[in-house]
Amino acid sequence: MSRENDIPLSTCYRRVHELLASQILVVERIIVTSDGKKYEMLRSAYRAVAVSFENGVIKVDVTVNEDVADKLRRMWLEMKVSR
Repeated sequence: MSRENDIPLSTCYRRVHELLASQILVVERIIVTSDGKKYEMLRSAYRAVAVSFENGVIKVDVTVNEDVADKLRRMWLEMKVSR
């Protein structure tokens, strides 16, 4: 991101940490390489956000981006209930 957008690396790290702190980004998983380096795989907490302004009122519609485990758990429970 830093190179593609000509933004200092420190700014990218700061913005990512701000997005993590505000829970807009979440850690999907942590990967530790064989040489001991740690990488965090991130994902967006939201699949979609729509903002509209009507008659002086701001309306925000958000679609949550479920992680795979939660999605499978929800689908399993829905299957059990429908029996």
